[in-house]
Amino acid sequence: MKEYTKAVIDFTIESFRPLLEAQSTGRENDTERIRPILEVALPKLGQPLRDWQAVVLGGGLVNGLSQKGLWPGERLEEIRRGRKDLEERPR
Repeated sequence: MKEYTKAVIDFTIESFRPLLEAQSTGRENDTERIRPILEVALPKLGQPLRDWQAVVLGGGLVNGLSQKGLWPGERLEEIRRGRKDLEERPR
């Protein structure tokens, strides 16, 4: 039973790692670290927003930028600007 419990805890921690990393990246407000997360987490044109993407974007980047005292929408648009591949994706 202990091995099973440890496996569940390890899985839970690993499943939250992208969220925690996105949140700390948002707090750091480093464009070069935020942009790759947007490249992965923003759905491509015509694709649905998946649950994990919503969690990484909202619970991670938006939450982290807000904790920094920034307006996340404005900051993320600033990072997307000039990058055609990101500008074409849904907001």
